[in-house]
Amino acid sequence: MSKKFKVLKVSKVVSSIDGVVGPSMSAKEAEEFAKVNAELVEVAEADKAGVAAAAKEADVILLGSVPITRALMEMAPKCIAVMCQSVGYDPIDVKAATELNILVVNLPSFEWCIEEVSNHALTLLLACAKHVKILDALVRQGQWAEAKKAQKPMGSIYGQNHGNRRRRCHRQNDRPQSAGLRSQGHRL
Repeated sequence: MSKKFKVLKVSKVVSSIDGVVGPSMSAKEAEEFAKVNAELVEVAEADKAGVAAAAKEADVILLGSVPITRALMEMAPKCIAVMCQSVGYDPIDVKAATELNILVVNLPSFEWCIEEVSNHALTLLLACAKHVKILDALVRQGQWAEAKKAQKPMGSIYGQNHGNRRRRCHRQNDRPQSAGLRSQGHRL
């Protein structure tokens, strides 16, 4: 059998009772790891000795709930890549990875990352267009008449976002169109 790849994920402890780290991978992720003969080793951030021992054997470091720092990468002499499964890669020390000849991979998960960021962008857009914060404050203060006056028709244009999130919003164009908005320009 070919070499088993070790993938290190350093996470915060989510249960102080039994020291459980998390969140662990889903069944689908475990199935995909098995296809490429990879094993996920998840270690609690607080377990410094455990992190150091696991890092020595790690081929890949997967971004958990703690940043991937120069110190962590330097503890992993076999590491060839660090991977982030979110929008952006700010928690990774890219300069250190470059200097250590470690590949940085950013692979946002479509199911929960790009999709949810585009949903959130549309939610915020509608909240701004409908003056939700102002209306909420007026209603909470009992100023019903002022709240009624503050309701204005929404604008008709949305945009100014770029990249995968913008493309996703554009693909979901029926959502903003159903609210009377139309897209004006985007970069594909």
